[in-house]
Amino acid sequence: MITLPVQLLGSLSREVSTTRNGLLCPAEATRVNNLDFIRFFLAASVIFCHCYVLYFGTEETVEPLWVFSKGQLSIGSFAVNYFFTISGFLILQSWNHSTRFSEFFRKRVLRIYPGFIVASLACVFLFAPLGTADWFMPLGYWKLYLQNVRVSDLFSGLLQLGEPAVPWTFSSTPIQGSINAPMWTIRYEFYCYLLIPLLWVIGVFKNKWAVVGIFVAAFIAQAVQYYHKVYFFGWQEFPIIGKPDFFPRFITYFSAGMCFYVFRNHIPRSRMLLVVSVAVLLASTCLFKGLLLTQPIFGSYVLFYFAFSTHYSFQNFAKSGDFSYGVYLYGWPIQQLIIVYFEKYMDVTLLFILSMIVTLCFAYLSWHYVEKPFLSLKGKRKEEGEKFKIA
Repeated sequence: MITLPVQLLGSLSREVSTTRNGLLCPAEATRVNNLDFIRFFLAASVIFCHCYVLYFGTEETVEPLWVFSKGQLSIGSFAVNYFFTISGFLILQSWNHSTRFSEFFRKRVLRIYPGFIVASLACVFLFAPLGTADWFMPLGYWKLYLQNVRVSDLFSGLLQLGEPAVPWTFSSTPIQGSINAPMWTIRYEFYCYLLIPLLWVIGVFKNKWAVVGIFVAAFIAQAVQYYHKVYFFGWQEFPIIGKPDFFPRFITYFSAGMCFYVFRNHIPRSRMLLVVSVAVLLASTCLFKGLLLTQPIFGSYVLFYFAFSTHYSFQNFAKSGDFSYGVYLYGWPIQQLIIVYFEKYMDVTLLFILSMIVTLCFAYLSWHYVEKPFLSLKGKRKEEGEKFKIA
């Protein structure tokens, strides 16, 4: 399976022209694509998955993809994997157009931290106190809650991009005490961003196939973890870096996106390859347990096929704003609050519809009043004088 990308990039790429329709990710289309729509759809998919988790208290036996794949992946995990693949492609592109490390780092910080900090503060000082509500105090025990907030833990979590630490909350929900579980992935995505300048320093980008080597190493490590239950750090959590056993998974998908970027002028757009990729994904989902091995390769091909499709165009989807990050940040606490106040009226479908409506309101505010203003500080992209050119 690992040799398939080599075959695709070797034999097939020689047979295609370098026209707009001949390449999977044409260079002139890297800024005109469907990625905004796809990221929003993935964020909504995470909320859909969490409706099952938060309503039933588990994803086992109830979450659709978990059941269909016989316990391999949930819809939420599948979507998060794709987030990392998209990031690998786009962040390497950003690095390629940066002139200094400080410029690249500033862009990444401005994209991640402002929205994360505001969402964390909203969790600690709004959602969590409301989550302490019960029959006697329908609006929550605000005074008692605030007396137990530890500012040092709050700032530590903000700096390390961790889930906010709260005294207590959501004690009556199926998933008790969890204020914003999805936030744990943000830290690892930011570390993947920092992996790119590290790889440049050691000269990886001087040879495109060295990027494939990074992917292969992470791919094998993830396979060893999943199929042989070999966890190199025993899931121990360390200060700042978190749990290193998560890195094989996330680097696999992130580096898959990097590979599609560095070989963007060689990978062909082929309906045959699309059909084969979809067939392999389906087979590995329901016929044999191989979805974790097929999604990084075949799943990534399907992802970028639609991301740069001219037949299915959603290029203006984010005209009113890029709400995917806000949806991801605010979905969980809003779902928890809906369960606290309206559980007896809820089912999974209604929970999804109501939580998406409310979450979109917060995502709109997050984009227009937090994310977009800070992103404007990045400055204009420099088209000339690129310093970190990828081979």
